[in-house]
Amino acid sequence: MANSVSNSFIISYVSLLLTRVLAIQLARLSGFSPIITTSSESNVEYCKAAGATHVVDYRAIPYSSLPEVVSGITSTPVSNIFDFISSEDSQKACWKTLAPNGQLVVTLQPVVGQPGTEAEDGKRLVQVFGNVNLDQNKEFGMSLYSKLTALLEAGAIKVRTATFYEQQPTDVHVSTSQIKSRYSLMVWQGYLKVSNSSGRKRLAV
Repeated sequence: MANSVSNSFIISYVSLLLTRVLAIQLARLSGFSPIITTSSESNVEYCKAAGATHVVDYRAIPYSSLPEVVSGITSTPVSNIFDFISSEDSQKACWKTLAPNGQLVVTLQPVVGQPGTEAEDGKRLVQVFGNVNLDQNKEFGMSLYSKLTALLEAGAIKVRTATFYEQQPTDVHVSTSQIKSRYSLMVWQGYLKVSNSSGRKRLAV
């Protein structure tokens, strides 16, 4: 993304807060600015603490209004957008918001643009699949994880934890909303690690 027309960045329509915050932190460390993200009102300050320069309340702003809202925030052409949800409506809104010669990253089947092919205005679409165990991603994964420990130790990347109080579950195959008792949670590398005084369980998410 460093070769795009500017270092503006939008992290758009993320359902999982931790994923959004990790993306914000990596964008900040990579020198992107402004960094605009969508979030619920209750998480605005948390996103800003992670490095977002602007936060848009996705509950108040429909997809169709995204281009106008972003243009009201910054006059800088938006050259990079990461659309985590990648629904048809969100992709169309992000594609319309994207500046010429910019690139949109999606996580699901593209409904705008063509991966590997530039549009007439130079826009590019990239479809990603976040699994570093795939052959095509192993080199990137090794590079990322070789630096991850130092970034965490230095506080450059911070992982949020949550504590739940109530009764201990009897089945480890439960959603986070069903997890009870005093569990400390950390989502990383596609797994939910659950720990308490009796030991650790590892849940796929």
